[in-house]
Amino acid sequence: MTDFKSLLAIIACSIMLFACGGAKAPEDVATEFITNIYNAKTDDAMLYLDEEKEADEKDMMTKKFNGMLPQQKKVIDEQAGGVKDIKADEAKLNDKKDKATVEVTVTFNKEFNGKSSKVETVNLKKVKDNWKVSIL
Repeated sequence: MTDFKSLLAIIACSIMLFACGGAKAPEDVATEFITNIYNAKTDDAMLYLDEEKEADEKDMMTKKFNGMLPQQKKVIDEQAGGVKDIKADEAKLNDKKDKATVEVTVTFNKEFNGKSSKVETVNLKKVKDNWKVSIL
């Protein structure tokens, strides 16, 4: 469980953008991102890191992020019976319509830490007409 919290902390504290290509709605991008996180699917080609970060720092962050996901999936599978459903609420856009926040509800197959579901908040940024998940 501590590793799961660590993963969420890395996601919240790192300076990464997770690219979810195509001109998709922010809700679709948020759902795809959370689905990938819970299914331990990573694709470095889809991962975008802040251009101001040093190459070594980007590499370290990517490896740590990718390395933790399989272990987190194992915890979810064993303790929650896996994920039953992932559904996004309507995106809340800022005035410029270049940033969005989407709450994504993850429903588990059985109770996990006393709850049958968890709400994940996903922050997005519009980059060249595509929505990307902003990890910071």
